[in-house]
Amino acid sequence: MTDSDPVGKDNPAAQGENRVLDYAGPGADQEPAKFSVRDMVIAMGMQLGAVVLSSCVLDEGQVFSATLYLSMAYWCGVVLILLRRKRRISRGDRTFIRYGLIPILIIGVPLFMHVWGLKGAL
Repeated sequence: MTDSDPVGKDNPAAQGENRVLDYAGPGADQEPAKFSVRDMVIAMGMQLGAVVLSSCVLDEGQVFSATLYLSMAYWCGVVLILLRRKRRISRGDRTFIRYGLIPILIIGVPLFMHVWGLKGAL
């Protein structure tokens, strides 16, 4: 190969193509996180707090019911993650187990209340 060869080793474009092909994504070189009971304890504590706070709302138990339904859905998701990954969970799964209930409740409770209101269940 000559110095003016566009496909040579000194060509940054050719090297960039190789780097793109070798790239496996963020966190590809990291091992999966091991399952921790601490994650479950954090999730159960947050759920207990959410259930207690929602039971204090004076709306004939509507927020409390929505919180219980969403909590059951959240725990079904956690069980699916644990069954699928066999105690070798990813960082995203671990974050979902720890903190996933918060956005589920923030989005889900008003959505449940709205849908129940439209159906006439309230």
